Amino acid sequence: MESREHLVSLKVMRLLKPSTYCTLPVYTETKHSTSHFSNLLLDQVFNLDSFSTELNNPDDSSQTDFLVIPQIFGNLYIGEKFISYICLFNQSIHRAKELSLKVELQTSKNKIPLKFVSDKFDSMTDLEPEQKYDGIIEHDVVDLGNHILICTVSYTNDKGERLSFKKFYKFIVSQPFEIKPTYPFDKQDYVCKNNQDILFQAQIQNITNNFLFMEKVQLQPVKTGVKVTEIRPYEESDTTAKMLKPSEIRQYLFKIDRECLNLEKPGPIGKLDITWKYSFGENGHIQTL
Repeated sequence: MESREHLVSLKVMRLLKPSTYCTLPVYTETKHSTSHFSNLLLDQVFNLDSFSTELNNPDDSSQTDFLVIPQIFGNLYIGEKFISYICLFNQSIHRAKELSLKVELQTSKNKIPLKFVSDKFDSMTDLEPEQKYDGIIEHDVVDLGNHILICTVSYTNDKGERLSFKKFYKFIVSQPFEIKPTYPFDKQDYVCKNNQDILFQAQIQNITNNFLFMEKVQLQPVKTGVKVTEIRPYEESDTTAKMLKPSEIRQYLFKIDRECLNLEKPGPIGKLDITWKYSFGENGHIQTL
């Protein structure tokens, strides 16, 4: 294919909110003396309880009040909303006629057409010299693995020729959580004794680099009419208990009404429904299969 200079240039940028700047926690001794610090080293090496020294960390959180503007594409996790800004610019001295933009997202399963939203022009328009045509696309990410954003630009030049070009932007979608036991949740994951109600326990680990506010974690039965109750060790109004730090693991316990289940028939009983928020209120939502 012959390479040529096009009248129109294409720029794509993922829209991200700034993140909070995090620092490593600074620990201090209860009593500031070199002897205490030496005793601490001895205690660490030889496990000597008699030389134990207490360390103080005035702030358990490593987040600061400073904001960091994203410089790279960043991580993208399943359950998030992918938002991207697209700009077409006429970099020539000629008019680009009948301009059109087609945006598609290729996943491991299928190719999804995305709607380009702009408040300036229609989907087909003329672009004058040094004029831009910009807008955004949005997509709720539901697939893992490699994704390719495909942008196809078509226009008619000053000679009446219909020209087009494509650009590809590749990114990877990862899991935000590691969940144990692994889904689908079957009967061996439940504890049942003396014909009492069935208890189910799930461990959820935050494997992102972000602080997550776990807004909702529910066990949804596959069949209707099954009563499920979450057993919480904290009050619903306690927002601190819902904050999940990077690499932190939290356990969730649910009680299932035994009378509503047919334990003799094999198969999954329920799935987890998880909703969370990031530091600036961005939503995330997934359901285990």
